[in-house]
Amino acid sequence: MRLRRFRTFTHIAMLSCLLSAAVIIPASTSAQCTVQTQSRTITDNGKSFTAQWVTVDLTDPYLRVKPVTA
Repeated sequence: MRLRRFRTFTHIAMLSCLLSAAVIIPASTSAQCTVQTQSRTITDNGKSFTAQWVTVDLTDPYLRVKPVTA
């Protein structure tokens, strides 16, 4: 009987810690390294062009991507 109570208490404590971490740690903390922006200026025949691109790690479950081109 004591072992059963101990197991129940242990499971409740672990679940409480996990839920607290999910609430305290924002999703943006894990997404900081998943999006990288870069740009490069290219000169050809006296004309300058700037190329900009974004690299996104799509394995992050907290990151929402809305593709937009201009």
